[in-house]
Amino acid sequence: DRYQNDSEDRETRKVFFRDLIKKPFDEAVFAEIIKKLWASQIFGNKEYLVDKIVKDNGIDKLKSKFSLLGKSSITPEKKYDSFIGSVKGMGPSMVTELICYLEPDRAGIWNDKARKALTWLEVNRLPLNKYRITGSEYKELNQFLELVASKMKQTGYNKADLLLVDYLLWEVWDSCVKNVEV
Repeated sequence: DRYQNDSEDRETRKVFFRDLIKKPFDEAVFAEIIKKLWASQIFGNKEYLVDKIVKDNGIDKLKSKFSLLGKSSITPEKKYDSFIGSVKGMGPSMVTELICYLEPDRAGIWNDKARKALTWLEVNRLPLNKYRITGSEYKELNQFLELVASKMKQTGYNKADLLLVDYLLWEVWDSCVKNVEV
């Protein structure tokens, strides 16, 4: 039941973000985006977070950066680099989560839980000790996650994408890692 509910939530989120990114960008749309991200759930006052990001960057700059997200001709790692290098207040977790919703077949999520799960799984080819990765490291992560998704498809998960791989990593973290963390 939990898997089914979580899968439905992920599909709903993909549609939500795809529809939202097509709307004319303004502060209200930006607020909806930020408030819906899992990465922003750690913030008790999401209005403050939205206001701070807008204040630190300006709505025109945010509009410019967000316009890149809907362009499939731009690679996920270039979208990532565009944000990480210039948008204050949006770290790798937020940025990669947003890119993943919009391009779940090409882009994964880089956050603490994924890093810890990959460490537990002894994946050594990724920079698992880094919070902020580069665009080329994000590309390498996505290539690895695409490989995992293809293996999942071979075992019967026909709709496996990188958002489902993120769910797998979350399950590894939830089942194996979080209970042994100090």
